[in-house]
Amino acid sequence: MFLHEQLTGMQWLALGFVSAASAGAALTARRALPPMEA
Repeated sequence: MFLHEQLTGMQWLALGFVSAASAGAALTARRALPPMEA
């Protein structure tokens, strides 16, 4: 790994949760619709 670090099981689990949350947020984000003219 980067700088030869060793991660514990709990750190890997936390990294997985953060990655999953980031992916979920990116996949479910809604684009703002442009304002409609009347």
